[in-house]
Amino acid sequence: MNIKDIKRTYNHPLNRKRKLKSIVNYFRLGAYMRLNKNKMFIHPYIHDTKLLVGRKSASSMGQYFNSLNDFDEMSLLLHFLDKNDIFVDVGANVGVFSVLASGVSGAKSIAIEPNDENIEILKQNIAINNLQNNINIVKCVVGEQIGEISFTKGLDSINRVTREEDTSLETELIKEETLDNLLKNNRPSFIKIDVEGFELNVLNGAKNILQEPNLKILIIETNGLSSKYQLDENEIFNILENFGFSIYRYSPFERNLNKADKKNKQENSIFIRNKDIDEVITKIKNTQKLHINGISY
Repeated sequence: MNIKDIKRTYNHPLNRKRKLKSIVNYFRLGAYMRLNKNKMFIHPYIHDTKLLVGRKSASSMGQYFNSLNDFDEMSLLLHFLDKNDIFVDVGANVGVFSVLASGVSGAKSIAIEPNDENIEILKQNIAINNLQNNINIVKCVVGEQIGEISFTKGLDSINRVTREEDTSLETELIKEETLDNLLKNNRPSFIKIDVEGFELNVLNGAKNILQEPNLKILIIETNGLSSKYQLDENEIFNILENFGFSIYRYSPFERNLNKADKKNKQENSIFIRNKDIDEVITKIKNTQKLHINGISY
């Protein structure tokens, strides 16, 4: 039992009409996993989509508890994307963002994930949602060069490029690619980067794609893990500012975007290209409402 997770579930915006049920679900899943250690089950996700849930996937458990665990970021994705967009999911894990992008919004997704165990579940999530023609899986680590790199195994959602302190962990050599090379024939409008502290390296290999006029939004994990690689996380903000992006906070119920201060860092940061902010706001204001847990927004 994790008190922090229980509080997060109880106070989650999408659980406000079912607070008691959300806590019951929390303990129900815990009991299920104790009795069925490696078994996964299909759970309704958003609208008509589904996810495999179980001990093998911490990220899918977050959606089981809270529907949209990363509420602001996932709501922005759903309010912005449509069938004309390409979404790039760097560090896709089991595909909770890609299934939303393609299964709910109808966008084409490129799901980039280096870990075989995650890819196997990702493939199953694609299959149960009939999204084989909408989501393309790429197995590699995304970084600042093309080659091979050491990557951990068996850590679920926190598998990562090997750090100095990871000498006791099981690792494997994985192909490393740059976003510029991977996306040279694509024009994404939305990129999510969640790579356990390796985000700056990803951006260093994305100088061309960051100049792509069609790219409007990036969501990047900024929870301090860059220091594990002796990297300064402030450089993420500096690079994106140099390419014309600013940091914003999203209010899903109001569909409002407000400029944020990078000094008040969030676990995930939303970046929007300055010259496109009016276009982005107009688009998110005019998409259909989401209907989740008796809440429409």
